Amino acid sequence: MANSQVLFNSRVAETLAKAGHDVTMLMITAIDDFDSKDVKIMKEVKRLPYLGFICMGSQIERTRESYGDLSEHVLPKGFLNWLEAEKFDLAFSHMYDVCPIGLIHYAKIPSWIWLNRIFADDETAIFRELIGPDFPDLVDVAKKCPLVMVNSNELYDFPRPTLAKIVNIGGIGIQEKDAKPLPQEFQEIVDTAEGIVVFSFGTVAPSHKMPSKWKMAFIDAFKRFPRYHFLCKYQGTDLHDKISLNIHLFKWLPQSDLLQNPKTKAFISHGGYNSVQEAISAGVPMITIPLFGDQPKNAKIAEKHQFAVSIRKSDLSADTIAEALSKILGDKRLLPSHHRLGACIGFHALQRNKCVGVAIVNKLR
Repeated sequence: MANSQVLFNSRVAETLAKAGHDVTMLMITAIDDFDSKDVKIMKEVKRLPYLGFICMGSQIERTRESYGDLSEHVLPKGFLNWLEAEKFDLAFSHMYDVCPIGLIHYAKIPSWIWLNRIFADDETAIFRELIGPDFPDLVDVAKKCPLVMVNSNELYDFPRPTLAKIVNIGGIGIQEKDAKPLPQEFQEIVDTAEGIVVFSFGTVAPSHKMPSKWKMAFIDAFKRFPRYHFLCKYQGTDLHDKISLNIHLFKWLPQSDLLQNPKTKAFISHGGYNSVQEAISAGVPMITIPLFGDQPKNAKIAEKHQFAVSIRKSDLSADTIAEALSKILGDKRLLPSHHRLGACIGFHALQRNKCVGVAIVNKLR
């Protein structure tokens, strides 16, 4: 799982734990430098080791192979016996592949919920090899899912057909807490800056692995705005002799707390859904550079509601970045509508937390 997926799943788990449920979260660690500082774990986490590689872009076949490897790693008998012996009443599965659905079926968990199908044939074959030839097709099992929870919100997402068993829970957990005090190294920068800009490309596509010309484009653009300080999530060491005094590189950022700081004027991001939702909640305008997956759609959502400027990755240069920054930092018309949307989402998310609790109780009954 990428950090953003863990964050969404953990927010759901935390909501359930606060409602009095006994929650266990199972997670396969596939990213070597995964940073879980943003994730508060509930009662227990079981990490199942996986030495694999997550592929992006057009490398679909290698991704298919990686999910087959994942299924083989989580199916040793000892783990299956533990899972069945726990007698769980309800299971959640992130809608990314169907291996967890086979685990739910094997453990005879009476009810389950999909959070948010791919590569199903290979994973069905693995279950049949390890458990028995009569193990059902995982797609047929998936069709019986009684409830689907989607990391979306109808207040800002594009209209689409839906069903009664689909529940939008986008924003869950984000509005529950006020911003925590910033660590001293961040607070010192904020105190001396006229304004700050937060820069993060998430975990799956870390910024230190971007092309060199992209790195220099960002640095050159940031140097054109000396009145603002740029706080960047960057895990490499190759840029320390190239940056100016208003550029600060950190291996980790307290992203949510920074976004809620009144001195934060913009957020530069790849447009992951969690980042977009946090920016909406905090009322911070964005510059999005979508890379893959759902990010182009998320960028269009942000543009539709007029709180973001999007740059195509093929057009990325110091000039396009500086132009976007000038618009975001200078166009005050972006802020009122963005703040109204954030206020609506904040109230809506509180109702979503209650909705999740009611839905879970109904399924358990």
